[in-house]
Amino acid sequence: MNWQKVAATDRRLRAEADNASEALARHRWENTVGAGVSFSEYARQCDVGHSLVRRYAHAWQLALEVQGMSISDALVRASTSADRYDVIEAVAKVKDTSVKNVQLHHRAEVARVQQAATIRAEERGTTVRDEARALLGIGQRRAKAEQTAAERRRAQSDLGWLELDRHLDKARLALAAAVRVDVDLTDEHRELIQEAIKTVRSMIKLVEARFVGMSDRDFDAEVAELLSKGA
Repeated sequence: MNWQKVAATDRRLRAEADNASEALARHRWENTVGAGVSFSEYARQCDVGHSLVRRYAHAWQLALEVQGMSISDALVRASTSADRYDVIEAVAKVKDTSVKNVQLHHRAEVARVQQAATIRAEERGTTVRDEARALLGIGQRRAKAEQTAAERRRAQSDLGWLELDRHLDKARLALAAAVRVDVDLTDEHRELIQEAIKTVRSMIKLVEARFVGMSDRDFDAEVAELLSKGA
């Protein structure tokens, strides 16, 4: 798949959609507000919904009045209250996305933030816009702190795993070296080796219980006891 071509087509289609919306908004404004015609009359004559005519005409008016506001943002603003738009805009900024995308896909979050921001604004004599930004800033900092803590835990886990693997690798090499020892043992030596092997097996079981079975036993005490037997 030629993703460069796919991406270029996607950008072109998005631009065409925005241009079409802008042209329609301007057309409806010019033939209602600009011409002194009611929205209901335009809707009746053009067989379209009255609310849509009002929304697009209002959006064009906003795009004229608010410097830098795109027609896409203006359409969102025209479809909702000023306070809700302020919250949508704040959420969009935090998520680094468009207000249209937030309106379509993050309604629950917008409603939650707006409710909390409205309560705070009433209590503090501030605006919903300011409180929404403050709340989202707190949430963003908390999320960043949680991410940092999680990354720190992962780093500590990685270091611990590396240390554990190093110890186990040494044990593997030591046991491999033990197997290769060329010696004829006496019966007494075999008995001593058997005891040593039992201790090694017990140690292996402890390691497995500690790191695989996730047991909460007192491993320090058990290790000390096993080591004392081999002393």
